[in-house]
Amino acid sequence: MDALHLASAIEAKADRFLTTDKGILSKMRLEPRISVLDPIDFIREMDEGSDEE
Repeated sequence: MDALHLASAIEAKADRFLTTDKGILSKMRLEPRISVLDPIDFIREMDEGSDEE
């Protein structure tokens, strides 16, 4: 089901897509149209961004 959601996110030009599906995470690692992240990595990314403010 994540694959359908991912395709929809790409079509909608979303910046990020969060998933715990290891297959999608590894396949989409270098996808230029969208950043595919594990939710924990997303939180880390947001925390790093808040440190810069």
